[in-house]
Amino acid sequence: MGGIIINYQYLALIFVLLVIYLIFSHFLELFLEIFYSDMKAKILDIVNLIFIVVIAYYIPNIIAVKDGDIKFKNEVNRLRYLIRILIFIFIAIYAIVSLIIKDPIFGVASATILGLSLGLSLQPILLNLFSGLIILSTGFIKVGNKIRIISSQVPYVASTGGYKYFSDDAIPIGYKGTVEEISIFYSLIRLESGVVLKIPNSVVLLSGIIEKLDEEEIRLIKVRFEFPIEKIDEDKILEMMEERVRKIKGVKRVAALFSEQSDKEHVIIELKVDIKGKEHKVIKSQIIRELIKIRKNLKRIKGKD
Repeated sequence: MGGIIINYQYLALIFVLLVIYLIFSHFLELFLEIFYSDMKAKILDIVNLIFIVVIAYYIPNIIAVKDGDIKFKNEVNRLRYLIRILIFIFIAIYAIVSLIIKDPIFGVASATILGLSLGLSLQPILLNLFSGLIILSTGFIKVGNKIRIISSQVPYVASTGGYKYFSDDAIPIGYKGTVEEISIFYSLIRLESGVVLKIPNSVVLLSGIIEKLDEEEIRLIKVRFEFPIEKIDEDKILEMMEERVRKIKGVKRVAALFSEQSDKEHVIIELKVDIKGKEHKVIKSQIIRELIKIRKNLKRIKGKD
């Protein structure tokens, strides 16, 4: 695990901004004293507040990670966002309280009107903001997680392959990928195709999330394969398939049965296989390979009987 270090680039940036602010505020104060003395205090308060917000945005970036694993970097990233949000909340409360102290009636009225206006007009943004805060603080999803997003707000049309679609065990019902970034308002998911999907945090929080199975978990896969009726021995074919598939590494249990007749000359046999491990697609490929070998040898086996 790597350690937390100081990012001197952002530290230098904050120092430069501080120098610029001091120089700018000095000349601004002289200018206002000459031309707008009656509004000097209010304008300076606004400038100070803007500067504080800018500095607050960059302060969390001073924290950096050196040679850390992805989980440790994720925790530091969450810490950055939480610090930034807490600073912004503190600044907002300070600004409102200061306004109320200087002019109570105007301050309370302004805060009420501002709160209602922001609440109504920025509802989607605030929803994403608080959703992001919940995701970052609870670890609902983390950077590096392999997940599948299931949501009506992110439509996904699964291809069923059309004619004779046999692989009904794992129809993709959502976007599957790796979490690359979790920010305040949205999350980035890199799909298996390489495309990066940017999803609002409110959608992520309200979605069904399917995480990738651990290596030690057992999962069920189905394989359906078509055989010519005239070439199979219906009393032996199922036992033969189970015996061959059971020898494949990662297969824990297998059951074969006649599923249905696809046409007058062919029947579909279905295998239900319990497997252990992450590479279920590789195991399924090996199973299909064995079934192809069995089909090619059907005539010879039939002849021996």
